[in-house]
Amino acid sequence: MGALVLPAFKDLTLREIGVARCDYFLKRLAKRSYSRAKHARVVLRLALALAVRHEILPRNPMDHVSRLRRKRTIPEAFTIGEVQDIRAAIKAWESRRILA
Repeated sequence: MGALVLPAFKDLTLREIGVARCDYFLKRLAKRSYSRAKHARVVLRLALALAVRHEILPRNPMDHVSRLRRKRTIPEAFTIGEVQDIRAAIKAWESRRILA
């Protein structure tokens, strides 16, 4: 809470934290790190749910924030030459003489 969420919302009251602010904050954080944004989303949801439970807020703004989308990455595979080098290294390792 202190490292991810509090710096962005420290000057606001709970009633000033709405869907648009939360959405903007999470999208901006997701550009730097998807996992940090995901953790911040969980922390915000729990903190604002507590405010709803204590009747400080009428509803949780996090219920209406859009999903976080992870950037697609292309998996990298070994080339045939690299696979052959790995197999040769394993074969050499398995055929070595054990002195223990």
